Amino acid sequence: MSVCLTGLSSPGGAECRFPLVIRPMGMTSHWIPDFGAQQGWTETRHLRLTSDANGDRRADIVGFGEEGVSVALSTGTTFDTASRWSMEFSTKGGWHAATQTPLLGDVNGDRKRDIIGVAQDRVSVALSTGSSFSPAERWTV
Repeated sequence: MSVCLTGLSSPGGAECRFPLVIRPMGMTSHWIPDFGAQQGWTETRHLRLTSDANGDRRADIVGFGEEGVSVALSTGTTFDTASRWSMEFSTKGGWHAATQTPLLGDVNGDRKRDIIGVAQDRVSVALSTGSSFSPAERWTV
């Protein structure tokens, strides 16, 4: 069964940006080995979000890791292997939910989710190119 997220049109109707596939219990499939504890990712230190990073209307995985931002693009049936899209916004650089929060949103209207870094003294934005994030620029509040 397939449904759309709230606020979006239903299957068979107009556009559905992020359809959810619902399967009966026990019918799960493993889509990607990246971003797990075996790869060094932890719940308390590494933020992992889903958002459309490349504008193809599929929810991708965006992970804020020790060395930067990694993205695993969705194919609709699996995720591609994660690749580094930015060296900025790393947890080593202090970016995590407790002090400086990286968020995702489309700030320029191109349908690709950009990084919005909210720190105590600034807001930094890195635009998505569809295959990487541009260098972060300070935006005024």
